[in-house]
Amino acid sequence: MGHLAPPKGSPEYYPFTVVDHVLGGSGFGSRLTSAIRSDRGLAYSVGSFYRGDVGYGVFAAYCMTKSESALEAARLMRGIIAGVRDAGLTAEELRRAKDAIVNNLIFSVDGTREVVAQRMGFEYDGLPADFLEGFRDRIEAVTLEDVRAAAAGLLHPEALSVVAVGGADALAGFGELGPATPITLRRY
Repeated sequence: MGHLAPPKGSPEYYPFTVVDHVLGGSGFGSRLTSAIRSDRGLAYSVGSFYRGDVGYGVFAAYCMTKSESALEAARLMRGIIAGVRDAGLTAEELRRAKDAIVNNLIFSVDGTREVVAQRMGFEYDGLPADFLEGFRDRIEAVTLEDVRAAAAGLLHPEALSVVAVGGADALAGFGELGPATPITLRRY
């Protein structure tokens, strides 16, 4: 499930990066993984991702579960996203997310080739030459109010586009999440 999100380079890019990290982008420490995998055992793989690009961004949450538990997992996911939208993050979540994002930055560029490729990409996209160098400072500058405003203004759980794959009987209730268009796959 997902919807459009802020583009790379926008003021919301940095706080929304933190929001996504807490929601599902941080693996086992994320809200989605804790609730759906650890607490309820509904899925082995669950999380979210945010990709800001030039001119647009995409936020999505995903879950790989059995057909029989797909609707329950989707309801939970939507509820967790709504909870972050409505209540924001805690100060502890903000601190841990910022630390993790900044520490992971070290592993995103491990050689000259990656630095050159990233700089070429930034130039192509019309971003500032110091985009990577400024990333850490901009993440560090994100406040609790910034992430609360980003979550409140940019998460739209009621407008998520949902894709569910599974048996027709098990997925029959997905219409409650919005308009449904069944697609029958054929074997060739």
